[in-house]
Amino acid sequence: MMELNKPKVADFSLDKVAEKTQAYWKMPKAPLNPDGFDCVVVGAGLSGLVCVQQLIDSPSAARIRSLHVIEFGEGVGGRLRSCEPPAGARSPAPAGVRSRAHTLSTAKPGIDLGAAWSWSSDKNVRKLARDMDIDTIEQPWEGKIVECNDGGRRTLRDARHGESPSGGGSVRFLDGGAAQICRKLKSEIEELRASNKIVWHFGTAVEAVGAIPETDEMEVLLSDETTITGLAVVFCCPPTAVAKIEMHPPLPEQRLQAMKLCQTWMSTTLKFSCIYEGKFWEEEELSGFGSLVFDEDDDAHIVETVWNNSDCQTFCIAGFARPPKDEDIEEGKVRKKIYDDLVLLLGENAREGRLDYVDWSRSLYNCDRFEEGTRQHREYGHPLLKQAHARRIIFGGTETENESGHMEGAIISGKRAANEAYQVMLGRRQSNKDALGNQYM
Repeated sequence: MMELNKPKVADFSLDKVAEKTQAYWKMPKAPLNPDGFDCVVVGAGLSGLVCVQQLIDSPSAARIRSLHVIEFGEGVGGRLRSCEPPAGARSPAPAGVRSRAHTLSTAKPGIDLGAAWSWSSDKNVRKLARDMDIDTIEQPWEGKIVECNDGGRRTLRDARHGESPSGGGSVRFLDGGAAQICRKLKSEIEELRASNKIVWHFGTAVEAVGAIPETDEMEVLLSDETTITGLAVVFCCPPTAVAKIEMHPPLPEQRLQAMKLCQTWMSTTLKFSCIYEGKFWEEEELSGFGSLVFDEDDDAHIVETVWNNSDCQTFCIAGFARPPKDEDIEEGKVRKKIYDDLVLLLGENAREGRLDYVDWSRSLYNCDRFEEGTRQHREYGHPLLKQAHARRIIFGGTETENESGHMEGAIISGKRAANEAYQVMLGRRQSNKDALGNQYM
């Protein structure tokens, strides 16, 4: 299993921090440092990094004194996560590779265990990839599809044009998978003329945010007991995480409930990849795409769908699985369930690969733990998720946009949040005009 980034404080529980934070806000405050932070960005995933880039790479960046980036994990990326294949697991370039700036022999492999696909409608994602000189590969689909029911009966049928879990016209990213977008964004940010204004703070959590009386400043209390001030605080993280943070003034109850019950994108799935020495599934003229249908109460099976995740250098099958209901299940048992289901779909050779997985339902980036029967919603882009609070607390993150939780939504939200933060720092009311001069829709 891939190691998840582990914070120094792994609990956002309001009950644990309420007493401490309530006492904190009653303490007398020292005069504000005139050189304090102008803006605080919470979250260093795709949305947060785009927000930071927009703020410091604008013609008006000189007006920004400094930015403080707070990240719960130990590095950038959020829900963009890739693993490296073992040495020797390589394949020749398949059809569909779009190479521009360099030959495929120099491409760095990366197997996505988080967000992966992009579609032609993703104008912001595609532009960002082009600007970073990241090559793409079309999602393979040719061959037979395997379908297996809960009785173990295996059937084959020919794939229709473009038929795959991602739909027709989707592409994946070469040179390290989708996660490289965040790594390259951080590198670009650090090379910008205003990069000396940025302070990166990894491995910590935000416990409380509050307006400082008789000032225009917001103050952020961190789990390591440090405080940061800024004219604006931008949350680029899942709404369920934001809902667990103490706020002064508090969020209105309707908005708080909307955030608490917003299903975090990817939080209900386990994603895995299995790397092989060859495309054994092609010997049976299989596409690598298959699905397993089983009863909801069936604990013997967890894999739901698989697909050919090979690229120009790696032979790979990837898939989505239902997270085990037993939170204390041993990792070895999870692996066995995945291998057993792969064998049902693709044959005994499927057991010979190297398996990596991330159970996103247990990820530290997702904070939705609900009692059984709790009804969540996926009304991404709802005004209650994206409207600023107390004018200076701003909300980004892919769930705040309409793009179904995909990377496109993360980029749009990061640009929007940067514009709103900049309007606050200029002392303006929010408007539809982009103060940074960027088109973010």
